[in-house]
Amino acid sequence: MDHPSEPSKRAERLWEETLRQAPPDAPTPASFGGGGTVGTELARRVPASARARAAHVHDADAAGADYLLGELLGAGGMGMVCAAIQVALDRTVAVKVLRPELHADDAVVEEFLAEALVAADLDHPNTVPVYDVGLTREGLLFYSMKLVRGAEWSGTLPGNTLEQNLDVLLEVCDVVSFAHDKGVIHRDVKPENVMIGAYGEVLLVDWGLAASVGSPRARCLTADNVLAGTPAYAAPEVAARAVERVGKASDVYLLGGILYQIVTGLTPHGGANVTTCLDAAARNELQPTDKTGELLEVALRALRTDPAERHASVKELAAAVRDVRAHQISLNFSTQARQRFEALPGLAPDDFYFECEEIISLLQRALACWPGNDEAAQRLVWLRETLASVAVRRGEIQLARSSARAAERERQLYGIDVLRPDDVAQRIKAGLTDRDRRSCRQRGVGAAGAPEGERR
Repeated sequence: MDHPSEPSKRAERLWEETLRQAPPDAPTPASFGGGGTVGTELARRVPASARARAAHVHDADAAGADYLLGELLGAGGMGMVCAAIQVALDRTVAVKVLRPELHADDAVVEEFLAEALVAADLDHPNTVPVYDVGLTREGLLFYSMKLVRGAEWSGTLPGNTLEQNLDVLLEVCDVVSFAHDKGVIHRDVKPENVMIGAYGEVLLVDWGLAASVGSPRARCLTADNVLAGTPAYAAPEVAARAVERVGKASDVYLLGGILYQIVTGLTPHGGANVTTCLDAAARNELQPTDKTGELLEVALRALRTDPAERHASVKELAAAVRDVRAHQISLNFSTQARQRFEALPGLAPDDFYFECEEIISLLQRALACWPGNDEAAQRLVWLRETLASVAVRRGEIQLARSSARAAERERQLYGIDVLRPDDVAQRIKAGLTDRDRRSCRQRGVGAAGAPEGERR
């Protein structure tokens, strides 16, 4: 095995291919022919019933084709994607055609077919539906799928708010977790492979590097194909080509790398070229940052060198992100409550009571998001007790008693040791006794409870 700092020419080529940049001489739709046909053995991998024919819209013999290929949407190292008319349903779809010169490479053909089969099996709202697989009239492999027009997340991520990016990340986590349950790992999860549709839909694309962790449809991991993904995000076990350590935890690493980028603005690994970036990934050398906080801590756990020390699953990683979001929302409510609390002194009695209720509502919302928000819990108990004390001084005993009882319940619920003013309980009791005496006098009832005229 080559040392990561001195990768073989094959490794260098493989890593550069994963950058998925369209070659400068990307062919046009009209030049799809002339690349040979799929061999008999490989052709059997395409079900006979699925041998839908595709032809370019301008071909003289296009009549009778199931798909009429049109605008070239993009090209990569393995295939070309075109907009096409699916004749039977008269709708526009996307068709990915294997590049002609690659049809002689059995491994590439297998990868292309595996990509179609895996994508078709992953029926999830955050994947692109695959409709069909077949051969063009020239014998080139293709598969058709939903046409999605939108933007790569990599283009919008820097300008998004933190909340917007976390929303996208959590949806990506959902689909990766779904794939894991199906026995498939993606191996190239990154913002460039996430499409944001015109209506905000989030789609994880490019399953061409997917590998099996239990799925019969995906390719098995081997020493020859373990080098996959993008060096700037790659897990150290992938960069070191330790095939026995690559698995679901490697996707957890990739998602942690995206979270690291969301928080810091940096990809996990950097380098002047593929080789130096790969070397940094193999050493798990992260680009330095001065950012801090709970989200970064979550990312750093997912980015640990040992796969066993990362989050146990993508679901666990997503839950950690959701917890941090809840903490932040809770702290935002706490901040609003604190700002309003500072304006309480000097308010008129009616305004004071109204404002206290508003602050209490904010604190309750903070604690609903995060019961462990100690500052909010302490402030809530303190405010309840203060409200009880003020109500006693003003002779509003029922309000004082209900506030004191609520404070006691919340003290026990949140484990707060803050004591209310020592005399509050006694003052409430004394106030209730005095109120009862006044009520008795007004009704003409004596202290013993009998009418005045009957007492001797």
